[in-house]
Amino acid sequence: MKALSMKYETVVIAKMPERESSIAIKLTAAGKQVTEVKAILSEMEKQWKKIYPEEGFNYSFLNESITWLYDQETKTAWLANMA
Repeated sequence: MKALSMKYETVVIAKMPERESSIAIKLTAAGKQVTEVKAILSEMEKQWKKIYPEEGFNYSFLNESITWLYDQETKTAWLANMA
């Protein structure tokens, strides 16, 4: 298989609250207990509320989001095949 060559554009990271709607944070949960992950999320929520007191703190895990999307696609394909 031939490796793909990709050209990357310049990336700018800036604090622009008026344009923020979500952020992504990599949290490695492998090897951690559920209580440890919950403690990390709790601390993240505290810090969020300090910075954005008027905004709710909502989170989701990428693997759960991907599973949900895949399930929706599977259900749609099943329905299409029934027609």
